Amino acid sequence: MQPRLLIFGLGHLASKIIEANCQKFLIHGTFRSPKPINKLVNKSIQFELGDELFDISSYDRIVINFPPQEKLLSFLKELLPLLAKDQTCLFVSSTSVYGIGNINESSPLDGMPRSGSYLLDCEKYLSDKDCVIIRPGGLVDEGRDPVNFFKKSKTIKGIQNHINYIHTFDLARFILRENYQADTYNLIAPLSYTKKDFYQAIIKDQKEWEFIKDETPDRLISSMRAEVKSFDFTYPDLLKYFTTLHHS
Repeated sequence: MQPRLLIFGLGHLASKIIEANCQKFLIHGTFRSPKPINKLVNKSIQFELGDELFDISSYDRIVINFPPQEKLLSFLKELLPLLAKDQTCLFVSSTSVYGIGNINESSPLDGMPRSGSYLLDCEKYLSDKDCVIIRPGGLVDEGRDPVNFFKKSKTIKGIQNHINYIHTFDLARFILRENYQADTYNLIAPLSYTKKDFYQAIIKDQKEWEFIKDETPDRLISSMRAEVKSFDFTYPDLLKYFTTLHHS
């Protein structure tokens, strides 16, 4: 029988999970409002944080992919006690929970995400629970161009610091892997670049752009997990990927 995957939060990442799935899972997902992705899953379920939780007992794998928000912690506290031992639960967090310096999974969670403390509170709750936490870097792909992050200001500060990005398709593939030996994973494209090397290579016309070196401390994120080190990234070199995309 085909295993079932439930995605809480049908959004951009979910579209890549569907793309990478290759019929491995029967995919169900939750949505707040009608949108095209709802038709791409085997079953879409209208649900938002604060609603009464439906029966989750038939799912082999559950992916929690809600944006950080106030009601998320209460949702986790309701969901986690309902999970059976043979169900795999994945929580998609972010590397924004980390502070500065050279970071791996053993580093302290002393960052301050832009969304506030919601992710930190959720991770604290999950720290002794049977749930795999995946901390991806900034998600980029053909629809989430990193140049657009600075398109309005055309100013990139801290160019001496490193980018910490991951292609959304690689995150999706990691979520679909067979099993997990650890409880936390950092996921960043393995080839690392400074902002200067990365953005000056991919931006075609730099006349209106400003690249500023400042005193912002660096943050270089990596993984010490064997599963990540041996993971066959589809897009290991994001500079090469976006250079091709911008200059073709």
